[in-house]
Amino acid sequence: MVVVDFQGKSKTEFLNKIETGVKMDQDGGIICDPFLESSVKDIFVAGDASSYPNWINGEMTKAQNWHSAISQGDIAAKNMLGKYVAYSKTAF
Repeated sequence: MVVVDFQGKSKTEFLNKIETGVKMDQDGGIICDPFLESSVKDIFVAGDASSYPNWINGEMTKAQNWHSAISQGDIAAKNMLGKYVAYSKTAF
């Protein structure tokens, strides 16, 4: 679980301190692919900490709302089980 502060920055700096190899954006979002898998195999990201590719414009996106967190959790769980479902929703 990762906490987000009031400025919208994810509290993920601990990942750099323990040298996990997880790539992050400038706001501390964990960069993931369309399947919500991070740069480290078998580590998936969902919710406020995820920085995922927006299929409309190709840019990395962070959607910090409960609706995205719930739908990303569902997709990440499916991909952990080997279903290979891309996250294709857009933030509102």
